Amino acid sequence: MTSDKERREVAARLRACAQDVSGTRDFAMYLSNWVGIEGVTDDEGNPFTVAADRRCAERTIEKLADLIDRPTCEMKSIPGSSHRACSRCGAFVRRDAATNCTEVIPVRRCPNCGAEVVSGR
Repeated sequence: MTSDKERREVAARLRACAQDVSGTRDFAMYLSNWVGIEGVTDDEGNPFTVAADRRCAERTIEKLADLIDRPTCEMKSIPGSSHRACSRCGAFVRRDAATNCTEVIPVRRCPNCGAEVVSGR
């Protein structure tokens, strides 16, 4: 669950590091670190294997996708309750959590995971 703060931090690191990349090999080697993917190992805990490299690449690409396209969720009604639940993380949100003088303001993002609410408003 990528927050806006983390999104801005990663973007700043990528911009700063773009000046230091001397070739594609350096880029591939450091990209996972720049986006915050660390400590990836294979099933036996070894970080220096093809399986660990593949797992690191998968996590790096997933992280970049989350930075580019914010995850989405639905706020599901809970029968008999004034709360709704995020379909992504399960957090409970009161229907009337935000109001102005005349009406309830719909939740646009899950306050827990940051996913954009696409339905269930």
